[in-house]
Amino acid sequence: MDYKSVLDILVPFTIRNEALEKLQSHVNSFNPLKVLRMNHYEIRHSNVLGWLLDPLGNHNLQDQFLKKWMIEVLLLSDNEQAKARIPEISESDFLLKHYMDIEVHREWNPRNKGKTPQSNRFIDVLLISHQHQLAIIIENKVRAGEGTDQLPDYYEMVKEKYGSYTILPIYLTLFRDAPSDERYLSFSHLDLFMLLNRFIHSQADSMNQKVYLFIQDYLKILEELTLPDEQFQDMCEDLYLRHKTAIETIIGMDLGTIKLDEKYAKETYELIRRHKEVSHYIKNNGEIDHFKAASKKFEFAHSELKLSGNFGKNSIWFYPVAYDTVPGFSACTHSNYQRFCPYAVPYIFGRDTKTGNIELKIEIGECVEEFSSRRTDFFHFVAKEAKINKNPTPKITQLKKVSLPMTEADWENEATILQKMHELFSDFQDFYPVVWSCIQKFDWQKHT
Repeated sequence: MDYKSVLDILVPFTIRNEALEKLQSHVNSFNPLKVLRMNHYEIRHSNVLGWLLDPLGNHNLQDQFLKKWMIEVLLLSDNEQAKARIPEISESDFLLKHYMDIEVHREWNPRNKGKTPQSNRFIDVLLISHQHQLAIIIENKVRAGEGTDQLPDYYEMVKEKYGSYTILPIYLTLFRDAPSDERYLSFSHLDLFMLLNRFIHSQADSMNQKVYLFIQDYLKILEELTLPDEQFQDMCEDLYLRHKTAIETIIGMDLGTIKLDEKYAKETYELIRRHKEVSHYIKNNGEIDHFKAASKKFEFAHSELKLSGNFGKNSIWFYPVAYDTVPGFSACTHSNYQRFCPYAVPYIFGRDTKTGNIELKIEIGECVEEFSSRRTDFFHFVAKEAKINKNPTPKITQLKKVSLPMTEADWENEATILQKMHELFSDFQDFYPVVWSCIQKFDWQKHT
């Protein structure tokens, strides 16, 4: 290999690059869980999840977090169809019953001594309650995708062992990817971050300090995976655009193949070794996102809207700038929801990871707790005016959704995405004035 040519590519990227140095410092910031390289391995995330969900765990949270999580999973609007397949269980079960008998199994497979393909597959976390005859499957994906027939195999393994039990299967991914098996409910590490962050703050006064600090460290890992700081996001996008060849070279080169006795090999080895992890971080957060690029152009074409945030790479959030004129409106929005939009009635463009369709929806999002009853009043007000025939859910209630088909090639074409966004937006031109009228007439300052 011509290591001099490799150095010519790497040096402009790695030497005297202030943005790279800032990102390097950020990626290498001390966190004991990073020292254990937990941020890279699903099995270590699953270990923490299993510990948090164990009612007998030394966190002394008993079954509280388990119940909170299951309620959140069941309440997600994305899970309505899968939830309907499990009529034996509801969120009220987890609210009213005790689950202190839950057994937590890690890397579970009763067939692991066989020679079938299934014998080499292990369920990340399996929760069993004999008292309630309930089996909860949690398949945890941090970076990897779904294996062929993996989810149905896991379901059948549990059904074979616990045939009379109610099975609640959950597919946990970074940004709530749709599972291939329709029996599975979806949840994301971002959802988990927001839930756990809210939960431990409510428990802080009663928790052991060491446990509290450990969970805080885990929250930092989840936050970095799902909600990179905007300034770091911008740096990653800029660096990847300008130094893509160098970054891909560092990521693609195996240190073990470098022949250190050749000229310039040691210098090449050292630069790659130092910048391997940060290069992965830059690519993960800086690779061209055609959806985001199209959304910026969409915002430019619609001065009445403001781009407010994104949920991973699968949804883009907007709100009408007229919302800024409504007294008290933003104060009602829950802090978790404000990560994406300052107002709880946004426009959300999204990519359905199961069908590939592009969609646009308006929803009533999560409000502060003291406004929860008034949030329900607002929903009924809109439902009456817009002739919506559905019941509100406690945190997220979809008012309207429209979608258009998209191919994988379409998602790589910024112009196509932008065109579909304009088409979807036009479908809301009769509906939105009704919602806006309700927002203007409603008293958002009354917290009773």
